[in-house]
Amino acid sequence: MPGLDGAHTLERLLACNPGQAVLMATGNSEMAIAESLAGHPSVAGIQKPFSAEELNQAFQGLRRRIRSELEAG
Repeated sequence: MPGLDGAHTLERLLACNPGQAVLMATGNSEMAIAESLAGHPSVAGIQKPFSAEELNQAFQGLRRRIRSELEAG
């Protein structure tokens, strides 16, 4: 989003749709900031550059976290 960094974009996304799953790809340290800011089980990050296998692992990890959260209730 123009004028917003990743953490602020994530904050706005989750404000509009708290149940939204987000995989944030970033080339800098804002990923850790965004994850802690969100405090949300449906938010994960991946550091650029990444391979197709790393992207798949990140998606699968996020999927497992969401499933665990749903099962817990």
